[in-house]
Amino acid sequence: MEISDDELKKINETQRKKILQYVAEKYGKPEEFSSPYWYMLKNGKRLISDSALKVLLKYLSYDEYVKLLSSEPIYPIVPDSLTNAIIYIDTFVNGVSKILEKYPELETYFSSKVMPLFSKTERKITVTEEHLRKFEIIMKAKGRKQTTINTQINYLRRMLKELNWQLSREKIIKYMNKEMEESPFVAKHTANALKPFIKEVLQDKQLYDSFKTPKVQFREKVPIKLEEIKAVVKALEHIPSKAYFVLLTESGLRPGNSLMLS
Repeated sequence: MEISDDELKKINETQRKKILQYVAEKYGKPEEFSSPYWYMLKNGKRLISDSALKVLLKYLSYDEYVKLLSSEPIYPIVPDSLTNAIIYIDTFVNGVSKILEKYPELETYFSSKVMPLFSKTERKITVTEEHLRKFEIIMKAKGRKQTTINTQINYLRRMLKELNWQLSREKIIKYMNKEMEESPFVAKHTANALKPFIKEVLQDKQLYDSFKTPKVQFREKVPIKLEEIKAVVKALEHIPSKAYFVLLTESGLRPGNSLMLS
């Protein structure tokens, strides 16, 4: 690893000796140093100059460098209350945001440290009616039709009821796999409702990435024969049902749309 000359000068002699000892134990004598010079550095007969320190730092990763120079953490490791924990996280996020603005090349390094924390933890989120109401409001603001919103909420309710109103990565995967076996179309409609619900309301990336919207191939539609329609009409004894069925077959309206007719 490499650091600027200004940062280099801030490393005191105690820290430099610590770095030298670590490199000596892990790698032995660096090839850039002669044996006599290395002997004097190890035995404290020569101060570790900036140029010598630069050589030693080449043998360290950023992780090793941080561990060697770290002493006490800036913040307590475990906040003593939920409020302090929230303050801790907000302070941390704001600090990281400023760091990444100045050093965008550290984004990958930061992700490599943070993402494993989420992948190891199986989080469970309890969903409430308030979440569904919020989802409805957001979808309306996005210009979705009320009928579409109602359909999506129905699929969400159906899923949440079976999962005891609790979502986790494992539960979602199991549920979607079960639906794919029983009815791929229901699985697709459920995913189409769940994806925006998680994105807009729960805002949980782990849950959002835990499943993909199924791709369902539609079979070729086979027209109903007139003889089949007549057979159904003849079998219906309830007059309003008979009229309703004939209306659907004659008009091509969807069942829901025909029920809304005045």
